[in-house]
Amino acid sequence: MLAISPVNTASMPPIDLWVSIGLVTIGLAALLFGGHLLVTGAAGIAKRLGVSGLLIGLTVVAFGTSAPELALNVTAAASSPAGVELAFGNVVGSNMANIGLVLGLACLVSPIIIRGQVLRQDLPLLIGAEMVMIAIAWMTPGIDRLGGVILMLGMIGVSVLWFRNAQAHADDALTIEAENLAIQEPTLKWWMAVSLVLSGLALLLSGAKAAEIGAVTVAQYAGVGEVVIGLTIVAIATSLPEVATAIIAVRKHESDLAVGAVVGSNLFNILLVLACTALVRPIPLPEGHSDWTLIIMLALTLALYLGPIRRQTSRDGHSEFESQLGRAWGGSVLTIWIVVMIWTVLTA
Repeated sequence: MLAISPVNTASMPPIDLWVSIGLVTIGLAALLFGGHLLVTGAAGIAKRLGVSGLLIGLTVVAFGTSAPELALNVTAAASSPAGVELAFGNVVGSNMANIGLVLGLACLVSPIIIRGQVLRQDLPLLIGAEMVMIAIAWMTPGIDRLGGVILMLGMIGVSVLWFRNAQAHADDALTIEAENLAIQEPTLKWWMAVSLVLSGLALLLSGAKAAEIGAVTVAQYAGVGEVVIGLTIVAIATSLPEVATAIIAVRKHESDLAVGAVVGSNLFNILLVLACTALVRPIPLPEGHSDWTLIIMLALTLALYLGPIRRQTSRDGHSEFESQLGRAWGGSVLTIWIVVMIWTVLTA
């Protein structure tokens, strides 16, 4: 989650209220179109490489939608000590929004299926990363440079595991994709798929930045404090790429991309964004909201296991467990997230 420091927001040139509302509108439009391009291109790359859409979601899409947080967090941390004051809370706020807002809204559009690899590997990795982050934060308190190194080593280990899994299942994936291509649309050419991904990422990043600037300025006009902006408004604005990507993915019946993008983004936020920020400048533990927001972040992640689990036989003959998150689950986590945001504002 990106850090917007009091120094940075105070130095922003004054923006007219109607211009700010226009930035939010334009940003949302760019996010929707960019999400469409990104999902289409990522699915094309998955077919060309012979790997699952889940791996593309966990890596290409997740890193792309976390890129704004990484760039701006590190820049803010390098600028001044004030630049890291909101970084910790912003990462927590982004991870809560990715599950409560992103997957909550996506499930209201169409049920999401969480397949075997996510249930047995990727979700436990995310839960483990969050527990390590919480332990470091409570012992230090905050995330110092040693904590940043520990988290970065975790990111390296997760990346190696993902690509080893991709290599191990490459032959099965190629066989399944070849069968699917016989009944689905033609595979995109390499240059077209890559162009769609790059164009989608560019629109997502620029749209998120426009929406974020507009939202922060509107909040300032309303007299909302900057700490609340970091935990709520900025968290929502920088989660909009995930919202757009997830909703478009489930509408295209690419739920693996939606789940992979959220799980991968949350892992990147903790193991990469937070780690890089701490390596530049240690991150203090914010006062007032840190303890209970950490618990809620972990609880929302654990809630991904609450869907009905069933054994399913895949087309290659393998049997594995999968879970379906329906509209009831989506409405519940979305409601919890909204209540948490309201409570954050009221108790600020």
